[in-house]
Amino acid sequence: MHAARGSGIDVDLRDGDVGTLPPETGVAAYRIVQEALTNVVKHAAAKRATVSLARDGGGLVVRVADDGRGPAGGPPEGFGILGMIERARSVGGTLDAGPGESGGFVVTAVLPLADAAGGLSSPYG
Repeated sequence: MHAARGSGIDVDLRDGDVGTLPPETGVAAYRIVQEALTNVVKHAAAKRATVSLARDGGGLVVRVADDGRGPAGGPPEGFGILGMIERARSVGGTLDAGPGESGGFVVTAVLPLADAAGGLSSPYG
């Protein structure tokens, strides 16, 4: 976030009580946020970005949204987004990236969290 702030973008961090994360999930979340903010700096012409982390059922939801110009034309392409998708998949998660409802660009990853027994928790019980 320091590099994004250093570029003049106001970064708002909204981190709920996510508790202790499995190390691989924490690293995946960190790298996804890092790449998403790098993309904001490089491509968005944004003034503001919001990073939010929250538990939702059996997963960690990581969201990075900006107020920039959003994607031009079709779906976004590039190695940065592909890398974020692969990072999410590496821990059994998913990642969506695209235009925000009111403009800008939004990256949302849902990363499963391990339960106390060491297995993946399921929202289905």
